[in-house]
Amino acid sequence: MSDDEFQKKWNKAKEYATQPERFELLEIKLRMKSTHDIRQVSYANGKWSCTCEFYEKRNTCSHIMAAQEILGALIQRKS
Repeated sequence: MSDDEFQKKWNKAKEYATQPERFELLEIKLRMKSTHDIRQVSYANGKWSCTCEFYEKRNTCSHIMAAQEILGALIQRKS
């Protein structure tokens, strides 16, 4: 890809990034190094899950909240 072609793609990507309504979060898996262990945070079929004990008791946890914060606009639209 030429530099000109690459620049056009980069400009288009920046435009898309300002339009989160174009995107729909379907599923995601994250590995997170917490204070006590390595956790797996997942999102599928409209639901979050985590491998930590707190999630088992409360259906949410700081690991999920952190993932939601990082993913920003995509999560706000789906939650």
